[in-house]
Amino acid sequence: MYKFKTNKTSMELDFLDIVKLFFKNWEEIECGVNIITIDNELRVNISYYDSNYIFNNEWNLASSDERMIKRFAKLCLYRVLSKETSIDLPWGSVTGVRPTKLAYEYLSNDGSIDSIADYLSRVYLVSNEKAKLVEKIISIQKPYLYNDDFVNIYINIPVCQTRCNYCSFPSDTLKRLSPFIDEYVSKLCIEIEQTKMLINSQGKKILSIYFGGGTPSILSPSAIASVLRATGTSLETTFEAGREDSITLEKLKAMKDCDVHRICLNPQSLNDKTMIAIGRNQTEKSFYKCYESAEKFGFIINTDIIAGLDGENFEDFKYTADRILQLKSQNVTVHTLSRKRGSDNAEKQLENVYASKMIDYSANLFSKDYNPYYMYRQKYMLGGLENTGYALSGTECINNITVMEETVPVYACGAGGISKRFRYGNIDRYANIKDIPLYLEKFDERLDKKIRFLSGEDV
Repeated sequence: MYKFKTNKTSMELDFLDIVKLFFKNWEEIECGVNIITIDNELRVNISYYDSNYIFNNEWNLASSDERMIKRFAKLCLYRVLSKETSIDLPWGSVTGVRPTKLAYEYLSNDGSIDSIADYLSRVYLVSNEKAKLVEKIISIQKPYLYNDDFVNIYINIPVCQTRCNYCSFPSDTLKRLSPFIDEYVSKLCIEIEQTKMLINSQGKKILSIYFGGGTPSILSPSAIASVLRATGTSLETTFEAGREDSITLEKLKAMKDCDVHRICLNPQSLNDKTMIAIGRNQTEKSFYKCYESAEKFGFIINTDIIAGLDGENFEDFKYTADRILQLKSQNVTVHTLSRKRGSDNAEKQLENVYASKMIDYSANLFSKDYNPYYMYRQKYMLGGLENTGYALSGTECINNITVMEETVPVYACGAGGISKRFRYGNIDRYANIKDIPLYLEKFDERLDKKIRFLSGEDV
């Protein structure tokens, strides 16, 4: 049993998120958070071994404001652990909430964009560099924050050639699923058509369509065309073609003929030894060949790379980042490796002492020609860092912004797709069955349930 104690069990996991950022063997750390009210005065008591700290209600919170009390208590805990360990973390006390969400809350309370960085640094102890990153992103995002008169359609193809060791998406290999693919495409087209009928009946407009997975480009050219024809057109259509071992000229042509605007070609690394280690059947040479083919069709191209991959040092990452910059793809997304539940790395203690240096280098490198336009963080990321998307001016991905900031409902189709609706100020989610054979078996029942959910019913 770990040694962390709190009288607020509903907040315990949130407090532990702070502790885990400071300590590898967090179970052995003697620490506690107690939130108490004395004579109507809210106090937070933090214990760390034999030391005790008392924080009064600096934020003037009401005792009923659970959400803000939790944030304040996390800040108090962060202050203590930072003092006791002499460690300052780049995102300060911010865990469990997108930094951009904090910025938008600040703006809704009469804050200004040019004071976001000061606010995040002053209130949550975010480093000046990261706070400025959020401020820049908000300034870029503002023109793209559509309202819920629009919807985003997400199409999930949870199939890959092989499974990368860092991946947690609900996908399986083509070898196992190949007997089900034809029926899956047929049923998926039916679900898309039914979903579009609902959108029309609600008087909404389709803002963007996003094909994710898995690796959607694993489908045949005819299957790709069938699904794209079912979705129709929108302001923006993006197709994840993340692995070059799944791409052919025929598939690229099918995408172009069906009005795909953007594709994602995601090498993650351009070091051949790393690609083998993470389970990708590709080389630097094969990536360039695929990129050149895609470029000829005139797509907006996004390339993903990952900082902190197992076995890579700073020079390995620098090699990848420098060569991605030379390609001048319209978008680049720099991820930090995260230990994700459901991945092959789920039980590993991930370490890469170069991760922070890698992220700092990529930020300086890409910010010269690109704008950072969306950013998010996940649990168990190396160094408590972040993922950042960069774009040449005017090529920002609307889907990435509106999905990440949760400004537009998502109508998801396909196994593992997660729909989101907005109701009474809350975001509700409905998940399709992840397993393709079970998705097919339960298709009619679950499609009806999803349609009722998106129509506003409790299901």
